[in-house]
Amino acid sequence: MYIPSKLFQESQPSVNLLGSMQKQDAKPSIPVEVNLPKDEAGNVDCKALVDELRECHSLQDQANYLYMLYTLKGPDWDTEIYGEPGSTVTDLLTELYGKVGATRQWALIRYISGILKKKVEALDEACTSLLSHQKHLTVGLPPEPREKTISAPLPYEELTHLIDEASDKNMSVSILTQEIMVYLAMYIRTQPSLFAEMFRLRIGLIIQVMATELAQSLSCSAEEATESLMNLSPSDMKNLLHHILSGKEFGVERSVRSLDSALTPAVSIREVGPVGATKTERAGIIRLKSEIKQQLDKRRQSVSELKSGGLHSLEVSMEASQVKSTVVSTTWLSLEGFSSLLVCVG
Repeated sequence: MYIPSKLFQESQPSVNLLGSMQKQDAKPSIPVEVNLPKDEAGNVDCKALVDELRECHSLQDQANYLYMLYTLKGPDWDTEIYGEPGSTVTDLLTELYGKVGATRQWALIRYISGILKKKVEALDEACTSLLSHQKHLTVGLPPEPREKTISAPLPYEELTHLIDEASDKNMSVSILTQEIMVYLAMYIRTQPSLFAEMFRLRIGLIIQVMATELAQSLSCSAEEATESLMNLSPSDMKNLLHHILSGKEFGVERSVRSLDSALTPAVSIREVGPVGATKTERAGIIRLKSEIKQQLDKRRQSVSELKSGGLHSLEVSMEASQVKSTVVSTTWLSLEGFSSLLVCVG
């Protein structure tokens, strides 16, 4: 997952978009080529890093410095940043979390939450709720073996450990996975029809689809789409998820916020009704499900008629199937992305 930072941009890869042939290799937890202070032995000088942290005014850069100290020294290392003992890395991260929360910098909020391993409320209950509706879960970005399957309820600590492992210890991916799991559980309780033909919920794939849809809507790169996704407010994140599950058309509004003495791009999700729409109406996942079912029914009918000697009926059925395939290729959401989310019939 990409985090907008000059210091760490190489250590936080973007989400691979659907249809991309790019392979996402594992990245080291600490970037190799960064301009960090070194001591006489050539190691990172953590005291000098604390001095730089003290003079740093950007909340993003403060988070990056603290992540480096967290990785090198651990959460309980006393930085003595104010000239006296009593300021551990965890203390400074918690203080920074409060500042970031006040400015609603959602990407940083999620980032620091991941570092601090903050508990997502009712995560284990959300997992149990999804499983109780006969849905299998996978976490982690595709492909396997990074994806991990959850087929039975797990205690909270074991569940978060599994998500961290599937996320390659990437805090942003981990916390977003937990967030999406809670939203899915909310929707399956209130709108179970959204999941009627889904047997397995691949949360990593859902994250990929969300990033891909933002990239297409904003005509931007994978890095920019991932940054926009991570910067969505919780309500916008939930709305985007609902639009993708339901197949409803949505719009993306660009805006600019003044943060850290700089202008930062932001996006929000809005519903687009039939009145005033400038694009061809998009059918989405509901239409896609219907078309796939109709194709399967046609194929079953064709096989049955072939066995009984009905060759003419088979030709007609194949022509109908070709027409359906053409219709499916014009739907808003890609078949490649969502076919793996649907139950495999037959």
